[in-house]
Amino acid sequence: MSFARSLTVARVARRSYSTAAEGGDYLAQKAALKAHAAETTELWRKISFYVCAPIILVGSIYVKRAEDAHHAHLHEHGRHDPPNYPYLNKRDKPFPWGMNTLFWNPEANPEGYGQYRLDTAVTLFTRMIRLYTHSPFHSGAVICQIK
Repeated sequence: MSFARSLTVARVARRSYSTAAEGGDYLAQKAALKAHAAETTELWRKISFYVCAPIILVGSIYVKRAEDAHHAHLHEHGRHDPPNYPYLNKRDKPFPWGMNTLFWNPEANPEGYGQYRLDTAVTLFTRMIRLYTHSPFHSGAVICQIK
């Protein structure tokens, strides 16, 4: 090896003492931690399977029976409609698809709640027709009569 090359090559440090390094405590703690983690994992797995799963199953059966009884009661006695206060479900302008919200469900929502008269519900199409028939560029022929 040349002298220049020997200066650039990193040398491995050698131990010049004869005592061994003590690492037994660290390795023992690491092994104890791993054993504790395995025991804790197994404990929570058993709790999940033998405690939580049966509680969820029993709770689901209870709720299913209660909801079946509630549904039978509603089917037998009917459903009372909430009062239609003027400040509830207020619509000043229609949606582009009509007067009801996007998630309107006639089977789930009360009868008559949120239903509007056709003369007050102005759709986007009728608004466009009104603008067209009343515009100064209109030729004079009335396409449709809107009151």
